[in-house]
Amino acid sequence: KKIIALLEKLPTDKVKHYASFRLSQIERFFDYKKDLYSEEILEQQFKSLKNIADGKWGQYYPLSDKLLVPKGNPNYYETLLSSVN
Repeated sequence: KKIIALLEKLPTDKVKHYASFRLSQIERFFDYKKDLYSEEILEQQFKSLKNIADGKWGQYYPLSDKLLVPKGNPNYYETLLSSVN
């Protein structure tokens, strides 16, 4: 139940894909079979999803300007984000 609640708080994908991470995970855990997942695995899944939702890894591994503004095409990510939004 905690996993489903956390997944429902994740934002929807801005780019349309064939499959949505959020929706596929909600479907996966909504009617889970107890014999497939142990309590320990479910707790690990919850902790991992919480780290993703909180942006832990984005803060732990920040992207440098060298990656965000490549010399070959400095406006690439700016243009990409503006087309998504």
